[in-house]
Amino acid sequence: LAGYIQSEKLEDGTATWNSTNKNLINSWAFVGEKLIHGRPSGIDNSVSTNGGALRFQKGKITLIDKMPTLSVMLVNTKVPRSTMVLVAGVREKHNKYQEIFDPVFEAVEAITEKAESVYKALCDDARPDHFQTLGDLVDLNHQILNMMGVGHQSLDHVVAVARKYGFHSKLTGAGGGGCAFVLIPPDTQDTQVYDMKQEMEKLGFEVWPNTSVGGHGVLRHL
Repeated sequence: LAGYIQSEKLEDGTATWNSTNKNLINSWAFVGEKLIHGRPSGIDNSVSTNGGALRFQKGKITLIDKMPTLSVMLVNTKVPRSTMVLVAGVREKHNKYQEIFDPVFEAVEAITEKAESVYKALCDDARPDHFQTLGDLVDLNHQILNMMGVGHQSLDHVVAVARKYGFHSKLTGAGGGGCAFVLIPPDTQDTQVYDMKQEMEKLGFEVWPNTSVGGHGVLRHL
């Protein structure tokens, strides 16, 4: 297959794929997602393939034009969960309490739109107040997801430890366990990250302290 795939070489010894090949990779990745999750949204495979960030709305995926590379600490709570069960639970609550959940979904959409505007602003000027706004949105989003029933006490422990060290954190993925991320602003001292990592690990969590989002998608290593 590699002999038929065209790519553009980058300076670090990797290469990007052209749009045709990215679509092919994305399509096969989506097949794998279906085998694991049943009826996936396509978000994970799309953002992994294309990189950057994307917007998912009413079943439609749109790539975001301007997305900065953000540093995060990724924390695995090691609590297993089922995406299908969690999604079904939210759907059931929405059907039962639609007049309550409709405004909740609107709030999530408003947070998403505000975050997208902050991403664009950060690409032009990485000011500290932009990161503070992004941190506030992270907090709000986590609280809303808890209200929707996809939280877990292990994830709240991650958020509490992050807050202790002055950082903002939220669950990621389906929730109910799994992983959370901690937003790491560019002016953060290494000692802060190290101390926070140590405390997370004492709670039994698995930690990747130097992770980033918003970078390249799938690459070819030459």
